[in-house]
Amino acid sequence: MERYKQIINKIEEAKNILIVSHIGPDGDTIGSTVALATLICKNFANKNVHFVIQHKIPDVYKFLPNINKAILTNKEITISCYDLAIAIDCATKNRMGYIEKIFDKAKFKINIDHHITNPQYADINIIDGNLSSCGELVFDIAQKMKLKISTEAATCLYTAILADTGAFRYSNTTANTFRCASQLVELGANSHEIYEYCFEKRPIEMFKISAKAINDAKFLEDNKIAYTVVDRNMLKKFNALDEHLEGIPEILRQAKSVEISFVLKETIKNEAKFSFRSKTLDVSSLCAQFGGGGHKLAAGCILKTSLEEALKIVLPEVKKLVKK
Repeated sequence: MERYKQIINKIEEAKNILIVSHIGPDGDTIGSTVALATLICKNFANKNVHFVIQHKIPDVYKFLPNINKAILTNKEITISCYDLAIAIDCATKNRMGYIEKIFDKAKFKINIDHHITNPQYADINIIDGNLSSCGELVFDIAQKMKLKISTEAATCLYTAILADTGAFRYSNTTANTFRCASQLVELGANSHEIYEYCFEKRPIEMFKISAKAINDAKFLEDNKIAYTVVDRNMLKKFNALDEHLEGIPEILRQAKSVEISFVLKETIKNEAKFSFRSKTLDVSSLCAQFGGGGHKLAAGCILKTSLEEALKIVLPEVKKLVKK
């Protein structure tokens, strides 16, 4: 409990606090980031809390309380050196994007994450790969720090857990995950309403790009590998956004014979981004070979090359993994 007391002391000492989420924001990093900002503002007086959600906030998460207070670009940051910086769900520092340099300048740094590959880069590192999500981890931290959890914070944390467990369907869902979710509902999170926002109000563009990507999927190695490739032209054709590709790796993994599935996407920087899913094989170690990481059954990496070249480099390693 000593480090939790230290965190409380550091928050109490700090005037300016920065909370950082990862690039390509998903429901877990967004919900956990907004929740932590809300918790600090509600439990500690006179704190100037900035929280960063880089680039565009996915439409499905715009219902979250206080989301409108997020900093979206570096132009909105006016403080050169924060007293305290907290990274949320950033498996490596480069996942912070343009905020990494600002994070490094902070007087004290805390790293909160649930990726087992996290290299523990801060002054205090709270890493727990046994938890489903950062939402579950932040809830655990809040309880150990004996913070009052408002309905707003509970809503954000429940959303984070719901997103990273695929509505409690994925293998990272444990008995403790359900206990956390139950307590958050008791604290005011509306489980039905949150589920509707996250999973039942998706845009038509998402269905169109998903249908095309799944139809184009290739199956290799006796159908143990399934993958699809999405370039910027395809996204443009369907007026789709990067966020609309969410869930496709999980759909491909559902095929009975598939052991590993992935989506290879061309980013706005013309880089090649892999999003892997697996039923039993460790794709985090696979991604680590290319500077990426994540969880055993869900991981990713980015190669600064064309899609074609990236596939030539990575696919042979995927085949090796399934042959083991």
